[in-house]
This record gives sequence, C-alpha cells and structure tokens, in this order.
Amino acid sequence: MKIIITGLSKLSRGQKQLLIVVIDSFLAIFGLLSSYALRLGGWIWPEEILFWLIFCSPILLVSILFIFGLYKSITRYTGQRTLFVIFQATTLYAVIWGLTG
Repeated sequence: MKIIITGLSKLSRGQKQLLIVVIDSFLAIFGLLSSYALRLGGWIWPEEILFWLIFCSPILLVSILFIFGLYKSITRYTGQRTLFVIFQATTLYAVIWGLTG
C-alpha cells in the first residue's frame, strides 16, 4: 500500500487529474450497469440507445464535476465545503440521468 501511495504522490498534477477522470468514468459505467442488473434481476448487455446512454454517461459526469471545480485541484485534505460540492454535483448528475435514462 505504501508503494502505491508513494507512486501516486510522484505523479504530476495533470496525471493525477487524468487518473481521477478515468476512475470516475469507469465507476459511472459500472454503477449504471449494476443498477440495471439489480433492477432487472440479472446482468444485461445494453442495446441500442441504452448502450449509448450508459457508455456516454461519463461525458456528462466529468462535465458536471469539472463545472463544479472538483477537477481543478487535487487536494490532500477534503473539507466540509468540498463534501457539499460533491453532494451538489452528484445530485445534479443523478437528476439529469433520471430525466434522460
């Protein structure tokens, strides 16, 4: 674990931001596929429009998180203000996804 933390601390700011965007994108897709699996009682491979909605959802997520300034800086400590901004951004993402999906 210490090796991972040391390796991450040596990355440049841009590399850290890119890593976070990739992780957020993967988690968005996995979360949506998981929610459909729970809803339908089994794993499905989305077809047609649902496929494009799920696999393009990271574009919406990253855009919202960028607008809220969550990718602007990589912080060492997360304060109460940051947690509130994360709550606002994820709520907006959920509302937009709920209206389109």
